[in-house]
Amino acid sequence: MSLKNNSSKFYRNLIQQQDLLYELDKRLDKKDSNAVENLEETLSRIETKLDILLMQKGK
Repeated sequence: MSLKNNSSKFYRNLIQQQDLLYELDKRLDKKDSNAVENLEETLSRIETKLDILLMQKGK
């Protein structure tokens, strides 16, 4: 598999994870602030990975 295909697959997987986190966040009881904070931190890390991947694809 080429690097481009691997990057595309990685990008799609990150998007799916991001979508899942958004759905989980919507369903969470907002009283559980630790869980919300953990999801936000995880989402931030995923977004950072997406930014890095997009920069690499742009080269």
